[in-house]
Amino acid sequence: MWADKKQFVTIEQTTGAAGGAATITLAAVTGFRHAITNIFLMRGTGTAETPAGATVSVTTTNLPGSMAWTVGNNIPVGGTQTDVNLRFCPPLLANASGTSTTIVMGDPGTNPVWTGQVAYYLVAEL
Repeated sequence: MWADKKQFVTIEQTTGAAGGAATITLAAVTGFRHAITNIFLMRGTGTAETPAGATVSVTTTNLPGSMAWTVGNNIPVGGTQTDVNLRFCPPLLANASGTSTTIVMGDPGTNPVWTGQVAYYLVAEL
C-alpha cells in the first residue's frame, strides 16, 4: 500500500554572497504543488556589520497569505542568528500547482551572509 504512494523529501538550499539578498526557489512541476515541511533561514557575519536598516524582510511567492517575516538586523561580529526556523505538520501547501515557490531573503547590509534551507515534497493536484 505505502510502496505506491512514496513521498520523497527534497531540500533546496542557498548561501548568499556577503551583504547580498538571497533567494531559494522551489521549481515548478506541472500538476504538482509544493508541500513544505521545514523552513530554516539564518545569517552569520565574521566582520563588523553595517546593517541595511534596523530590520530586514523575508518575503515569499506562492505561499498562503504571501507569508513574510521581518527580523532584527543586528548580529555581533563573529556571530550567527537564526531568523526563521519553522516546521509544518501537516505540511504547508503552496497556493498553486505548476508554479515556482520562492523565499526571498532581503539585503542584510554590508557583511552578513544568508544561509537557507527548505524541505518539501510534491503533491499531485487532483
